[in-house]
Amino acid sequence: MNIPISSFRILRPHHACRAAALSALLLGCANQMRPSGGPVDEVPPRVVRCSPAPGSVSVPRKANIEIVFSEWIDPSAAKKSVTVFPPPQEDPGIAVRGKTMEVSPDGLLADSTTYHVEITAVLKDLHGVSIGKPYHFVFSTGPTLDSSRIRGCVKDPKGNRAQPKVALFRHDTASPDDTVLLATPSYLAQTDTLGRFALDFIRAGTYDILAFIDSDNNNRLTSKSDQAFAPQQRRIVLADSAGPLVLFPVACDTSAKTIASFKPLADTLALGQWEAETRLDDTTLLDSTWRIVPVDTSDTAPPPPSVVRYVPVRRSPRFVLIVDPPFEAAPYYLIYSPQAQVRLSPEADTLLDTIRFNGPTSADTIPPEIVWHAPKGTASLAPRVAVAWSEPVRALLPALLLTDTLGDTIQCLMDTLPADTTIFRLKRSLLPGRAYRMPIPDTAFADLCGNHPLDTSDTPSVAIAFSSISEDNICFSLSGGSSCLKPADSRVWQFKPLGSTNIYTCADSGGSFRFDSIPAAQGFLAHFIDADGDGEPSDGRLFPWMPPEPYFSFADTIEARARWDIENITITDCEPCPEDTLEADTTETE
Repeated sequence: MNIPISSFRILRPHHACRAAALSALLLGCANQMRPSGGPVDEVPPRVVRCSPAPGSVSVPRKANIEIVFSEWIDPSAAKKSVTVFPPPQEDPGIAVRGKTMEVSPDGLLADSTTYHVEITAVLKDLHGVSIGKPYHFVFSTGPTLDSSRIRGCVKDPKGNRAQPKVALFRHDTASPDDTVLLATPSYLAQTDTLGRFALDFIRAGTYDILAFIDSDNNNRLTSKSDQAFAPQQRRIVLADSAGPLVLFPVACDTSAKTIASFKPLADTLALGQWEAETRLDDTTLLDSTWRIVPVDTSDTAPPPPSVVRYVPVRRSPRFVLIVDPPFEAAPYYLIYSPQAQVRLSPEADTLLDTIRFNGPTSADTIPPEIVWHAPKGTASLAPRVAVAWSEPVRALLPALLLTDTLGDTIQCLMDTLPADTTIFRLKRSLLPGRAYRMPIPDTAFADLCGNHPLDTSDTPSVAIAFSSISEDNICFSLSGGSSCLKPADSRVWQFKPLGSTNIYTCADSGGSFRFDSIPAAQGFLAHFIDADGDGEPSDGRLFPWMPPEPYFSFADTIEARARWDIENITITDCEPCPEDTLEADTTETE
């Protein structure tokens, strides 16, 4: 609380008791409410003194930690903002008195250990102004400080500006590989506003590294609720220094995948759907424990079907079970093992779940419908052509024809596996300024029960239609490259025009790119490693581990000029993380 000097007066000795009472009253009020009135406080609090002093060695094991700030701080925010790593056996006590915060470990500190004290951006003054840049300092109970170092940054292709926390988990061969990521970290630091981090004074060893947005501020990764980030190799051996490490988004769901719905479509065919927020590939859901039993277990009940085959539906959380002998028109139980992403205990392998369903009384006769298609309106000359269906379908033909208003045709290839979305691969580029139409005959697709999306008329009533961009608005080519990028066959370049949701891609050629016939626009360049071949940057997965696809976007815009060939664009921004990575702030001022 800032009180003007003019509000004080010199008191005579016989006013000492009254002065003491007044002082206590002022302190009590300041600890209970935020100050009001006066100019708006926009100055963040800062650390002016620490004890032990930053970088101290041979600190007594029974020492308390004291941090003095430039102004009074919010006690409730302070208790959520400070952490000590490696973590003591018991959470330390935290007390705030005006500008001073005292951290009291419960018991003695460990011998010959370098401790990190981290103050995150959660800390605020009494006006609610955050400290902003995280502050941390170190001291050691031994004669020296640990000397290993890690630096890097967190990249989020979605452009979120949250400040994740970066955690190191010391690898213990006695602990399961996955569950260690759910435990208390060995070291923790918060990134700055640009996603940069530096962890200094780390003990040499083998670590798993992970970053996460700590939404509940408990300094631990919480399944589902926390967005997580990881490098391509999450485990590192730290001897001296490492980095720059770049961390990209990864999914961190540890819950078991249960079945949301299950319905027989025919005598030997059933369609199910996993409870999942994103599509699941066939490497995640491999299970041979399916069992179908009738609800009626009497001697007269028919023999239950056996699951012959499990078929995942591409680009979807749905799946198909093929059974033999056929279902009867009777109630059944499907008994299966929930699809746990990580086993937290040996007993988890024995868990079973059950869903009740009725055998089919009649075969499915509802035809599939088109839910949406892309592109719509005006498209580039090399668009992504796709059709999403109301239910899984199979392509019965290897290709369809895309026809323009002058009768020119382009062959569009497609996969024949069951999928919710059909992706077409064009054999060549479109021509500018043309209107295109792709009729979808009833002989081209069928759902799992053989229902076709159209009637059998000679002129199909369903088609997708769009136009190609006019020649006056086309940039003939946009090309360039970077001498510091290593060649990668799976690298894909992106051009993202400002104010548009369309993204244009091209394959890498020795660290270079060339976009042909794209719309004229100002935009951003980016590139990523398309390891799964789906044409877009994909998140990784923690449980089971799947590395993220590296994605880098460049800050400066470039112009794709109409009716021009733009050549020799040179990219010099090759450092994945800025050089001025967040450093430990150990400045001591009075």
